[in-house]
Amino acid sequence: RVAMSSESPAHVQDGSDGPLLKPAAGAARLRELVPGVSGMGRYQVTGPDVQVLQFLLSPGERVVAETGTMMSMAPEVTPGIDCDFARCMQRCCSGESCYFATFTNSGSGNTVLSLTPNIPAKVIPLEMSASSGSFYTKSGAFLAGTGDADVGYESDCRCVRCALSGQGCCRQVVTGTDLVFLAAMGTVMVKDLAPGEVLVLDSEVLVAWEKTVAMDVRFQNSVGMAICSGEGLANTVVTGPGLVVLQTYNRQRFQRAVFMYAQAARMALNMNGCELAPVTMRGVHDAGLPTRAAASAS
Repeated sequence: RVAMSSESPAHVQDGSDGPLLKPAAGAARLRELVPGVSGMGRYQVTGPDVQVLQFLLSPGERVVAETGTMMSMAPEVTPGIDCDFARCMQRCCSGESCYFATFTNSGSGNTVLSLTPNIPAKVIPLEMSASSGSFYTKSGAFLAGTGDADVGYESDCRCVRCALSGQGCCRQVVTGTDLVFLAAMGTVMVKDLAPGEVLVLDSEVLVAWEKTVAMDVRFQNSVGMAICSGEGLANTVVTGPGLVVLQTYNRQRFQRAVFMYAQAARMALNMNGCELAPVTMRGVHDAGLPTRAAASAS
């Protein structure tokens, strides 16, 4: 279901014969996914981090991807925009843009397309034909897809789960029968849960889970644990059967780290008499450059 590299690190053992969690990685080399059947053909994930996803496109082959992810492509690849008005609201609610970029091989031979995530991330290939064909995913996790890959959303009407599970009230749903690629940060781990098997998670680590997996929250067992442990008021609980994909880092933690660093740098410069604009999470227009008066005074 998740393509595994033959060069993956050693498994984390639980004392039994099988691995507890398995590090996920992209294919180590070009390989045909379904020989003679798959219209996709071959793909390759390159690099230890901030990875590159390369497709070997056959004539007429089409890839749909998150906007801004194209790194390079052959001149035979024709780019385009997929803006289905009926799907626009669903994509926005799922955490994606209204628009998706499309890349089609318009030539007569195989050609190459290279994509890379918009965040410092690893690429997770999901072989949808080997699973239930439908996954819930972290908002904004979708990177690219082939064949009939599609992105939508489902509403979660349970208020407690919306507030505490880390997934919000609108869950991103990816479907398809060929390939879907997600972006995740840090070390990526996967586990295939047996029927009734339960895994308790930090609320920020869950990237994707099959629709056959039940997801809920569990409150901490004491007020002291909720206040002082750093784990929050509740944990996320997933119950099998089905595949779950986890990450050790995420976009929100990355943004908080950058924001805290920018604030600390601004305070240090202000103490040295260099007046800076306020630092906000939006950050781009409040970049924090020295004013002309401060520069002249120095």
